[in-house]
Amino acid sequence: MASIYRKLEWQPAIKRHQAKTSLIVGAALVLLASILLADLPITTQQTLSLVLFGLGLALWRYRGSDAIRLALLLLSMAASVRYICWRALHTLNLENPLDGLFSLVLFFSELYVVFILVANYFQVLSLDRNSDSVSANPDFAPSVDIFIPTYNESTDILRRTVCGALHINYQNKTVYILDDGRREEMRKLANELGCQYIVRPDNKHAKAGNINYALTQTSGDLIVVFDADHVPVENFLTKTVPYFQDPKMALVQTPHRFVNPGPAERNLYLDGTLPQEQELFYQMVQVGNNCWNSAFFCGSAAVLRRTALLEVGGIAVETVTEDCHTSMKMHALGYKSLYVSTPLSAGLSPESFAGYVVQRNRWARGMVQIMRVDNPLIKPGLSWQQRFCYFNSMMHFMFGIPRLVFYATPLMYLTLNLHPLMALPGDVVIMALPHITLATLANNYQYKNFRHSFWSEIYETTLAPYLAYVTTLALLNPKAGKFNVTPKGGLIDKPFYDFVLAWPMLVLTFLCFLGLVICPIRLFNSHDYIEQQSLIINLGWVIYNFVFASAAIWVCLERPQRRRIHRVPKFTEVLAQSPDSNNVLVGRTENLNEIGALVRFSPTLPSGSPSNSQPFHFGKTLSLTFGSDPHNLVMDADIRRISKSRSGELLIGLEFPPQPEEKYSALVKLVYCSPDTWTDFREPYDSILKSMWNIITTPIRVGRMTWDQLNT
Repeated sequence: MASIYRKLEWQPAIKRHQAKTSLIVGAALVLLASILLADLPITTQQTLSLVLFGLGLALWRYRGSDAIRLALLLLSMAASVRYICWRALHTLNLENPLDGLFSLVLFFSELYVVFILVANYFQVLSLDRNSDSVSANPDFAPSVDIFIPTYNESTDILRRTVCGALHINYQNKTVYILDDGRREEMRKLANELGCQYIVRPDNKHAKAGNINYALTQTSGDLIVVFDADHVPVENFLTKTVPYFQDPKMALVQTPHRFVNPGPAERNLYLDGTLPQEQELFYQMVQVGNNCWNSAFFCGSAAVLRRTALLEVGGIAVETVTEDCHTSMKMHALGYKSLYVSTPLSAGLSPESFAGYVVQRNRWARGMVQIMRVDNPLIKPGLSWQQRFCYFNSMMHFMFGIPRLVFYATPLMYLTLNLHPLMALPGDVVIMALPHITLATLANNYQYKNFRHSFWSEIYETTLAPYLAYVTTLALLNPKAGKFNVTPKGGLIDKPFYDFVLAWPMLVLTFLCFLGLVICPIRLFNSHDYIEQQSLIINLGWVIYNFVFASAAIWVCLERPQRRRIHRVPKFTEVLAQSPDSNNVLVGRTENLNEIGALVRFSPTLPSGSPSNSQPFHFGKTLSLTFGSDPHNLVMDADIRRISKSRSGELLIGLEFPPQPEEKYSALVKLVYCSPDTWTDFREPYDSILKSMWNIITTPIRVGRMTWDQLNT
């Protein structure tokens, strides 16, 4: 069996190895050249900067080519390494202790940014989304245990997930609810749905301990983990299990798709306009990791080999990011992982900024804990590529302090007259602009619809004060802190501002505003040409910071959430019939969940109908058949809202009354479990100018929409 798998895998693996080798050699030569170029005279650097910028702009204009993408990445690497080397060689101001301290702090913050930029480029040098195919062997049907850990999630959330797991097309499977809340309603739910129920005597080690206890109570060859809110599609196992024909395959991870927008997209009224924040990780970083055999466990929507898991002692309990740590241990033993980039499940993103902070604090703390207690750079058994990918993923969460330094630097110059750079203002511009602009162009080119330009600045600004504290604490004391469950679900009746979490950003915004007041005053009173240039550069820097800070503070204004369960965009034909009419109207769902739907009906009615709106009125009950087949799901639905589109079509908001378990389960299958449910999503493409415009206009947009909400 294993030899058959290796034969299928061999040819694609050889091609990828050759591509990786070429890319690594090319990147090494570019970095070496950029280091040498950093020591050229400044007059030569002017010409070189123009060449770099012009070449980068020319490459950026030609879309859709992976070769050009790689060339643009290498060019951006060259500009960034050249800049940081020039900073190290020519600009550090060590003339007095205070200037020297701040000069070094700023330099190491910039060094961190360049390292993360180059490391990210390395991770995504090869973006092969076509994993090695493996023939489905009908004789290969290992037993699968599906674990759904839960602690305090609602019954509604868990019922949906368990129904989805039971609908997976795979005979040799068993579904388990792992209830760390030891709730009687969860035991009843398991009995109602026909799945197994496991509780343990304590809550030691949180989710990791919950899964490890379940491992002692079960015997399946493979383990699938779904978070309580992650509903799988029906072909989840047929898309993932065949890869385990390779005896060295320990993990197959799939993306996390989310049915609701994150707090930034939602509270800034850009859902549908802005890609979800985690798309960058699941559609770029993990795809890149996959090519280095470094795709890691993300805690949910993954399949693990039991024997490999037991060989590393079960799910790791030393850190609060037990998922990443576990996969790193398996990689260190020579096991392989694979990332299937097709979304095969969907769950809930944190719905409030408070929940978002809780989640990211846990991730940041856990990643730094791994770096302290089991550092991948020195862990035996890992390849150098795996060491680099894991280390970069951990270093990513250290952005808090550098981000705050970049906000503080121009203010320190304007208020305390500190000089962290020993260079002429014009020289700084000559060296910095290619670094900044080429990074922007390269990221815009490759991230496309997965992360819009400049939005990383918003995400990092909102989190920087919290992650700066959490990561520093974890560096000093990796055992500090505990596992905090990310809150999911909940209703918000009216907009409210979370001042408790917003105050650091409000302080940043105020300080930037203060800089905007001080800088023109100093500029007006200055008669030194060099100082005037420095003031103009710092004024531009303060304006840049103020734009992002004044947009980030609105993420804390929580938008109303009056819908108990989020709707899923779903286009399904519907046949609607009123009890007092023989007419059958054909419509199409626009969105759908297990308690309601929005259905669009054509303005053309069956012959004999005198009015388009006659079959519909508020409170009326319709009989709905989903799909044209009369044997399909049939349900009653009450009309709760009626409106018209600009084209004259009727938009009918429907509510489903409580359903028996059989119909509820069938509706969950219809809404969430179709294989193409999550693959049809298309995020909007990035436009650099439009992206910046959306950020600049945030206060106006959010203020207007919030006013409308308050007056609704």
